[in-house]
Amino acid sequence: MDSHVVNYREAVQSLALGFSSSPFIHHPIGTTLLGTGGFGSVYKSALFDGTIVAVKVQCFQKIRCRMQGIMLDVAWALAYLLHGQSKFVVHCDLKPSNILLDEDMIAHIGDFGIAKMLIKNKEATQTKTLGTLGYIAPEGTMSIKADTYSYGIILLEMITRKKTSDDMFAGELTLRQWINVSFQNKMMEVVDDGLRCSKELPNERINIKDVIVKLDKIKLLLSENGNKGI
Repeated sequence: MDSHVVNYREAVQSLALGFSSSPFIHHPIGTTLLGTGGFGSVYKSALFDGTIVAVKVQCFQKIRCRMQGIMLDVAWALAYLLHGQSKFVVHCDLKPSNILLDEDMIAHIGDFGIAKMLIKNKEATQTKTLGTLGYIAPEGTMSIKADTYSYGIILLEMITRKKTSDDMFAGELTLRQWINVSFQNKMMEVVDDGLRCSKELPNERINIKDVIVKLDKIKLLLSENGNKGI
């Protein structure tokens, strides 16, 4: 792999997400407010080694906007594959390890080893165990809607910092169910996109082009708030 290209999962481990706790910071934003002003808000937090630090919210706003941009890049790439030509390409194995970031933090979809090209009047084909457990659509077909499902799961994982393979989801509880019951966050608009992409029934899933419109608006809002120091 090019030294300037990193795996999406690795990037998530090295970036602090504004809508969750940082992988380096033990307590999430908002634990102790130290003060606010024209520069933004500053919170007291702690590194895993116990070092006390002051965290400026503006920094997290920029990082959150960057992560939002990554998922927007993936949505655009997926929209091109699924809607950008007379024959469309279904990836069949969309997951975090197949999302690559270049040196400018632009996201690209990689590993088309089991991808399929379908014609417009045949939007789905049956498959067996292709893809990766946790990201495979429940209907077991290779289709536009199946890739949309995989994208939705990735989006939910990014927001919640949970993985479908976590022990808490080993039984009947799913990531979607856990979010519906317990997740409350400022980024509910993005959560809603993830939930609508990963609906159980294919015909109930949102079109990836509609996701782009929504994420683009949210990214713009985050960027404006970051510039204001909010």
